[in-house]
Amino acid sequence: MRFLVFSALFCGCGGSLGTGDYATPIADPGFDRVVPVGEATTIDGIRSCDPEGGSLTFKWSLLSKPEGSETTVTEGGVQLVMTPDTAGDYLLELVVSNGERSSHPAYALVSATTQSNSWTTGGGPGTTDRCGNAF
Repeated sequence: MRFLVFSALFCGCGGSLGTGDYATPIADPGFDRVVPVGEATTIDGIRSCDPEGGSLTFKWSLLSKPEGSETTVTEGGVQLVMTPDTAGDYLLELVVSNGERSSHPAYALVSATTQSNSWTTGGGPGTTDRCGNAF
């Protein structure tokens, strides 16, 4: 339950927030997930979009991690691979830009556990981005 409430607090909007001639891009880092400590997981921003149809650049940040963790993230484009090294919660932020405007931040929570199971909320990225375009 803690994960769903936390996710709800950090949900991004799904509409265009632009002013003037340009709409604001929409960042979508995918679903929250639980993974075993030491298992690489791919965070996918493929559902991010520019309502104007422009290309996007992706900026990923690791905002918080468990005490004692040495996990880091490096720029990885649309996808980011991370390997949590300590049990606990890792909060990732994604901001996308079309060169004119940047999106509002969007967040994904990766919870690392010492148990061997893993899951994501949602059930997959789907086949359309947040603007409704097929990919």
